[in-house]
Amino acid sequence: MSHSAPPPDWTQVKILLPISNAKENIAAKRCLALLSRICEGYIVSKTAPHVYEGYYRNSNPGIPVRWLHEKICLVTVDIDVPVNDPRFLILIHDYQMRASALYDAESVPQGELWITAAAVYKISSLASVQNALAQSP
Repeated sequence: MSHSAPPPDWTQVKILLPISNAKENIAAKRCLALLSRICEGYIVSKTAPHVYEGYYRNSNPGIPVRWLHEKICLVTVDIDVPVNDPRFLILIHDYQMRASALYDAESVPQGELWITAAAVYKISSLASVQNALAQSP
């Protein structure tokens, strides 16, 4: 007897904010201030000194392919809207547009701001884990 998985409770969002120079640092801090106004909490890596670095292949047409290096501020936000809820896409799109505008305002436009999302299931007790395992195929 197989059971379908229960719907996710929350969505965990990871936001990669570039902080490779002074202007990007200002924009990232403004992005964090924006988050503090629109969500109930978040986890953030250090920005000074930075903790994460990213390496990406430049894929712009007309520019030779090369590796790009960025210093990154990693932000994790838990949102109480499931990833498969249409409201989630609206929330994320709105934040991405507003965050991009903050980088634009500092004259450091970003080709992309990476935002990823994953479903989150709350595990409140050993009994809930055992129950979930018992229902899995």
